[in-house]
Amino acid sequence: IRKSFAEAGWQEDPFSGTRESVRLNPAFVVCVDSQEIENQLTSLVRNGHSLNERGYPVRRLIRLLSLYRGQLLPSLSLDDSCAFDEWLTMKREDLDRLVVEGAAWLLGYHEQRGDWSAARSVAEMLTRISPWDEDFQYHLILSMLHLKLGNVARSQYRVVERYLKEELEVEPGKKLMQLSKEIDRCIHENKYPAVTPRKELALPLH
Repeated sequence: IRKSFAEAGWQEDPFSGTRESVRLNPAFVVCVDSQEIENQLTSLVRNGHSLNERGYPVRRLIRLLSLYRGQLLPSLSLDDSCAFDEWLTMKREDLDRLVVEGAAWLLGYHEQRGDWSAARSVAEMLTRISPWDEDFQYHLILSMLHLKLGNVARSQYRVVERYLKEELEVEPGKKLMQLSKEIDRCIHENKYPAVTPRKELALPLH
């Protein structure tokens, strides 16, 4: 790590410590994207209702979500350190929960504006985080139908159906099964869109 800092032009030692402990040099200013996401999304979640009245900072939310690159430290685990693993698991869950809340609000925002391309991107993000969530899968397929991508929607439904059967040992719920029929009808009749978005699923922040 010291070598990497030196190659980047840093002259000071990035660490300070004793025989018993080590820490980053307090003189260093370190920006951590996961911490920024957590802090700012927490603020948005807590103040969601009042912000809605004044106009929600959509661009700020989009920027924060763009910083998310997947699970926090996915390959990190320390041998003989159950306490650290438990802490990391909790941090991962907390961060994912905040990202899901923010992304779900943004998904509803794009749907209500009729921006189905943006809605699809957000729905894909949500289904990567929570592939078991049938509501998010529903909205992903819904966006594909509104984009007139019937065959893509059919393929996605089959992916969801297979996941639910193999991973959870359940069949798709009634809403997804009804959507499957709409997909077939859209493809057969070549008429899009066939499904009206459920605005109550826009999931406001709270």
